[in-house]
Amino acid sequence: MWLLLLLTIGSFFAFAIYLASLSVKHFRDPSDFLNADQGLPPWVFLFAATGIVLAGHGLYTHFILVSKFGFQFNHVAIGLVIVSIVSILFMQRLWLASRISGLKTAGDVFAGYYSSHSIRIYLFVLLLLFAVPFTSMGLIHIGALLEAITDGAMDRDFAIWGVGFFLFLYACIGGWRTVAFVATAQTIVLLAMLMLFGVYSFTEFGSMRAIMNTITVTTGSAQQAEVAFSSIPGVIQFTKGLGKEASAGGVWTTAAILSYGLALTGIVLSPAVCFLAITSKEPRGFAFQQVWMTGGLAAGLLLLIAPLIGMALYKAGGVSVDSGQVEGLYVALVGQMADFDQLLAVAFVFMLLLSLKIAVVFFALAGANIFALEIFGRYINPNASGETLKLCARVTLAVIFFVMALIASVAPAVFAHLFGGLALSLATQLIPAFMGLCWLPWISRQGVIVGLIIGMILVIFTEPLGIVLFEMAFVELPWGRWPWTVHSAGWGLVFNMASCLLVSGFTRSAAGRTHRDGLHAAFARDHGVLQGRRRMRTALWSLTLIWAFLAIGPGAILGNNIFSLPVLTDQIAKVDMPSIWVWQVVFWFVGVTILWWMAYQSRFSVLTADPKSSVELIADSSLVRQTRIPNWIGLFLARFAARDGGK
Repeated sequence: MWLLLLLTIGSFFAFAIYLASLSVKHFRDPSDFLNADQGLPPWVFLFAATGIVLAGHGLYTHFILVSKFGFQFNHVAIGLVIVSIVSILFMQRLWLASRISGLKTAGDVFAGYYSSHSIRIYLFVLLLLFAVPFTSMGLIHIGALLEAITDGAMDRDFAIWGVGFFLFLYACIGGWRTVAFVATAQTIVLLAMLMLFGVYSFTEFGSMRAIMNTITVTTGSAQQAEVAFSSIPGVIQFTKGLGKEASAGGVWTTAAILSYGLALTGIVLSPAVCFLAITSKEPRGFAFQQVWMTGGLAAGLLLLIAPLIGMALYKAGGVSVDSGQVEGLYVALVGQMADFDQLLAVAFVFMLLLSLKIAVVFFALAGANIFALEIFGRYINPNASGETLKLCARVTLAVIFFVMALIASVAPAVFAHLFGGLALSLATQLIPAFMGLCWLPWISRQGVIVGLIIGMILVIFTEPLGIVLFEMAFVELPWGRWPWTVHSAGWGLVFNMASCLLVSGFTRSAAGRTHRDGLHAAFARDHGVLQGRRRMRTALWSLTLIWAFLAIGPGAILGNNIFSLPVLTDQIAKVDMPSIWVWQVVFWFVGVTILWWMAYQSRFSVLTADPKSSVELIADSSLVRQTRIPNWIGLFLARFAARDGGK
């Protein structure tokens, strides 16, 4: 079977390299390699962004966690509706800001809008986290899966370096346009395969009752096991966090689900996905992608199909799940599929590999190209030609893939998880900065920077990296990972938002506000939203808040029993589907309706007119005009200079 799998993987790489060669033949300008000359068709964003959201969320681990935690973890799929809401609010305005100002990366747009080098540095750190440790986690899973599926015939390190080389090869040849087109094709195949294996998994069981009966009881009674598996374990649990204190019934309380949903917004707020949006020719595909692809199709497939695949994994493995048994469960399920049809088994493994490869090559090339455009072309060699920038991007891409593969094959897996696990939560901390750029000009530069610093500290010290480093250097912290069952993104964003709003209230300088008002004046003049009566606007936001409270907030706890223990009767209803699953599906439908209202009816993602205005956010792109060093950097360097003088 594994020979057929290798042939399938080889065919994919041949297809990708063929597309890369076509791209080189028809698009010879260096700008096509770097950013597709900002001319990606709308349908490319429509599919590619959906695949990146699924890959960034981690489809590979999603099935495993559903098989362990059941429907309480399955609830996080509604978080993709939150992702869509954030994308609707910010993505079109970011595209407009780029076109109006003539800037080509999110780093340039934010640095120009807030007149801040510090925000550019923060975005660059995010770019590195996504480009290296975050992608290394994908390569680690690829190597482990191929070694396990082939029963050791393919060595883990060989798989990592081999797959990494071919991913690098077609990205290096074809550039941004090729990677976007290949991601589009991969997403179409991935979505089709998800549907196929959802049908296959259900036919394996025949009914929902049969699925629930597959739960093996390791502790307690069968009834207790089923309740823990098919219900959310409370609104919040005041535990010390993972690694310090166990959560009764599971960690996925409504607080964990909501905060994890906020963490998922880091995918679309990452510099790479912002770059994909900016390089789109026009934002016509934004609304359809946000409403019907991410919020509709992707979230719906996870809600409806992931439990079936998760239960198939549980049935195949017959054991409780921990990090050391992930590939073993997949091998067991693939073995069962192979007994039925080897082609089906190969397709399942290929689907898992697709979900990993999309993220690896996309974030790696985005990191290389943004570095060439934003850092090398602005600060290192401002007079660089297009060919020089293209060469810089290729060299950077080679370095990224080499370091990525080296970490995946040589360094302990925990290293990639320690740093890569920070990427989404730190990207989520950009929400106040996006709010200022897109909607609220009174949010000041100082407020955004203070909020980012505080949010970053909270994220790091509620994740293993900060906890480990602090305890190695000082004393043991009283909390572990995600204390009170709140994800690190939630901890960071709450204090980030509060600090940003508070500081912005005291730092409203006239000069800074005038600079920012120019962009917002262009937005208001040519690209207005929320046309209609005030009652309709109030109804939209009120319904959104009510939905969020009931769908993914504290009110979601009602879904545990409301359909099995009806309110108006004392009798237990005989419903094969768990009550919480019905609740998830109902509020998914309502969520998609809200997305449609927001994106189309309120015009948050519908372009009303082509960009006409021109706003200067950065006066000159040359290094000579951008040499002012931020005060905090200057003071830091001056302190060391004083020490050297003292010697």
